[in-house]
Amino acid sequence: MKRRFGAFFDYKANPMNQGTQRVVKLLLVACCVMSVMSCADENTVEKSFGSTEEAAVFGTAFHLSDVQTLPNIPLTNSVVLAVPHNVWLTWGPSLVSISSDNLRRLQRRWDSQLMPLDGVTTAVIDEKGRYKMEIETGEYVFCLADTNSSLNDAPKLPNVLVGCTEKLTIATLPYALDLRFGELGVHHIEKP
Repeated sequence: MKRRFGAFFDYKANPMNQGTQRVVKLLLVACCVMSVMSCADENTVEKSFGSTEEAAVFGTAFHLSDVQTLPNIPLTNSVVLAVPHNVWLTWGPSLVSISSDNLRRLQRRWDSQLMPLDGVTTAVIDEKGRYKMEIETGEYVFCLADTNSSLNDAPKLPNVLVGCTEKLTIATLPYALDLRFGELGVHHIEKP
């Protein structure tokens, strides 16, 4: 006896599993809805987080999943650093002369003596991967740094630098900038 795939969902063909069939259908619908909602969370800044007019620079920061079926994960134990280029130049020749590929993959324990936070703007990444910060127009290097703390811990100081963008020129505000961290390091996505 041949069995069709559709027979599983046919109430008349299998009346004993009517309740199971309904549960399976509800689970499928719920998975589809959750999938769409997670995509929306990653790609938008919601009104409850604050309108774009309130922040000079805003965006999201996610760890890129290397598995196609797994979603990207918000970098919740991290901060975004906006380092003015003139400050970046004072952090030493080893950072200034680094290639852009190595800069993206920069893994360096934070040293407040060599890399002081004077003039650097930091932004905490929330549980949905969003951040916002107030900065002036100019040239910046944006970095991601692990804080080794949970969202409820304070203060949010960098512990390990995990990667940086090349120098970016912020000419107009507000400015949308999404940051992604994966196997190839930190990458940025500028949004119009």
